[in-house]
Amino acid sequence: RNIILAYASVLRHGLIPNLLNKGSGSRYNARDAFWFWLHGIRKHMETAPDGASILKEPVWRHYSKDDDEWGKSVVEMKLEDVMQEGLQRHFGGEKFRERNAGE
Repeated sequence: RNIILAYASVLRHGLIPNLLNKGSGSRYNARDAFWFWLHGIRKHMETAPDGASILKEPVWRHYSKDDDEWGKSVVEMKLEDVMQEGLQRHFGGEKFRERNAGE
């Protein structure tokens, strides 16, 4: 539960980082990480007592806007809203190059 919520807090560009690094130095170079994260949420809902309640859990988003610096505009959202944001970004066509990744 805590790991799911921790990764939700650093969703950016519709992506979940594949390396968390305390949040501030997270690496966003694996599009599949978002889908594995969703799978983990589904498995949690199926196996944990009252598992579906996780969808209503608060998440403190450290990047409320894609170009924000770490923790500059922290906002609270429900996990289900973070999931929806990520899904909308993916279905809209994700276009992102990791910072400092070169050309």
